[in-house]
Amino acid sequence: MTERGSSDALSALDDISIVVEHGELSPKQQEALQNFGTAFARATRSINMYARNNATLLKHLDDAQRYAEQALEAVGNLELNVRRESLSFRGMELLQDTDRENGIPFRLFREGVRRLTIETGIEKDSLCKLIEILSRPPTRGDLDDDLVSNLWREDLPHVRYVTLDVSTVSGAESESEAEEKEKEALRQDLDKLLSAIYQNMSADGEGVKTVNISSDDLVALASLGEGSEQESARIGTPTARAIFNLPAEMVQALQQEVDSELDEHLLETTFEVMLGALFRANTMEEAKPVVEEILNLYDSMVLSRDFTSATTMVQRLVGYSHSDPARSRAIIDLVLNLLNAEERLTQITVALNDGAVSATDQLRGLLAALGPATTSVLLNLLPSIQQPQHRRLLCDLVLETAPPSVELLRKLMGSSEWFVDRDILYLASKIADPLAAHIVIEGCRHQHARVRQQAVGMLQHAPPGGADQLLCNALTDADGGVRVTAVRTLTSRKTSGAAALLRDLVTKPEFEQRELGEQRTFLVAFAALADADAVPVLDQMLNGEPAKGNLLERLKRTVEAVGGPLTELRCAAAVALSSIGSATALQSLDKGAGSRDKAVRDACIRALRKLQP
Repeated sequence: MTERGSSDALSALDDISIVVEHGELSPKQQEALQNFGTAFARATRSINMYARNNATLLKHLDDAQRYAEQALEAVGNLELNVRRESLSFRGMELLQDTDRENGIPFRLFREGVRRLTIETGIEKDSLCKLIEILSRPPTRGDLDDDLVSNLWREDLPHVRYVTLDVSTVSGAESESEAEEKEKEALRQDLDKLLSAIYQNMSADGEGVKTVNISSDDLVALASLGEGSEQESARIGTPTARAIFNLPAEMVQALQQEVDSELDEHLLETTFEVMLGALFRANTMEEAKPVVEEILNLYDSMVLSRDFTSATTMVQRLVGYSHSDPARSRAIIDLVLNLLNAEERLTQITVALNDGAVSATDQLRGLLAALGPATTSVLLNLLPSIQQPQHRRLLCDLVLETAPPSVELLRKLMGSSEWFVDRDILYLASKIADPLAAHIVIEGCRHQHARVRQQAVGMLQHAPPGGADQLLCNALTDADGGVRVTAVRTLTSRKTSGAAALLRDLVTKPEFEQRELGEQRTFLVAFAALADADAVPVLDQMLNGEPAKGNLLERLKRTVEAVGGPLTELRCAAAVALSSIGSATALQSLDKGAGSRDKAVRDACIRALRKLQP
């Protein structure tokens, strides 16, 4: 057995008693540990989802530090036992994760860490660095970037850990069932030994930083239990003579039937027992441990993406029949509020970020079971969803299960990122409430052009009056996308007075500097609204003199205009004239077909061919 820190730290093992009595944890201690476990798990999830300066991540890290200090004050050093799917303290699970690839408990276990200790006095920088190391995705093929190596390099104050050699862990994977039982008993003895080491070393303020236990150490420790325990290990060993032989096909069929029904039946039975205990509790103090187990069961389902089982569980809770309806309703509401907490609903956004869109129907059922309380929490989580299509999917799920109120949407509008405001506009467009128009009006005045553009497009079916004024104002917006959307919306609404406004805009000198696509859109809209009255203006653009003055000056400016901004404007005028198709429009196009500018000439020819039968 070797250690890093004090060179002779283990020399006093002969004087240490390895029997350590932990005693029962008080309700206050359990609450402090539960709060720390929840905050720690939330921080480890958030650190890979948000930028380092994100307000949500900073809040989660602050919560982790605050609850860590409270837990350390309540129980002293947090000596966390590491198992494949959990981190526990004195038998109480603080973090559970069934992910056998990236889960923190399994990564620690796979790399040989068997105990992780957070000591009293740990500062926020050290705790945040520990969370970062534990949450860092594994780098395949890089032997120097494993979790234990990173812990060793950082040498974090007030953080200790015990590891087994990787060869010891790898060799244990192929052990038989009997050997696995023996190894579990050995683990329990090892836990007592480690606790004794920590207690002895911390008495004078100098703790063991890292302990590494080799396979030789485990063999030596196991040899202490040889003798009578070897005889006891034979109990339950199958006999060599079969009492009754069944055909292999029948055995296989029975095994498949049992395997298919075991998990579902066990889950149903477990939850029924929990519900019975919950509703038989006389006080909240009695109900509290049952509620905690229900939450743990629910969390394990959601973390494993088993949304169907989670939905069934919630539906069973909501529909539970009890002799005292008022009391049962209060208990149900309490549990539902806990299930609708942000740290649990965050798993839904994580699933969407991971691309779990195939589980849409399952998510829809879960949100419907959880009820309207999910809406505000989920909408507040929209910024954490990276892809627009996934945010839109979440919005659709919310609309189907529990549509938000206009008051909630107005509160959220402008409180987060601009792309979230676009999602709020989408939600407002789907709500049958006249007050939702106020959200669209706010969108038309938004500081971000993409939001203004979406809001302007939503005015297409709005009642006349205020909407038309907003559209006319948008024609002079600083962003070209907003202007184009506004003119198209005005055209589809056939707004009164829009033709005169467009005539003024397209004849201004600055209109020549706009992009060709925008020029075409404005001129075609002008032609659609003004019809034959637009021909003189369009003919002047297409065939008129580029500038007044003497002949030499006009010829000079005509030559300079070829291929310049006026060329694009004249081509756009040709397209607009073709949309009118009157006799005077044809005459204007015929004249333009003789232009010296090849681009203008070709545009007029194409327009004439389009009008010819």
